[in-house]
Amino acid sequence: MLLISELIARDLNHPCIVAWVPFNESFGIRDIDSNTSAQNFVAAVVSDTRALDTSRPVQAIVPLVSILGIDSLSYKLGPLLNQFDHLTN
Repeated sequence: MLLISELIARDLNHPCIVAWVPFNESFGIRDIDSNTSAQNFVAAVVSDTRALDTSRPVQAIVPLVSILGIDSLSYKLGPLLNQFDHLTN
């Protein structure tokens, strides 16, 4: 938690910071969907992050959207980009 507090202290008044992202989705957090310990850890870090800066939201880890401020779903780009194939031929 020390690193998060240092980042927030350093960047608290930076105009380009619009949200805090203490975790990149759920990468590196084993079994986040089912592991209560992992979920409690994430919830604690989110709570601490919010306490350090109440003016900005915290980005969501997809399985834990209910405790976080922003739902940022990842979309598979393949099907989305395929609709533009006719423009490159």
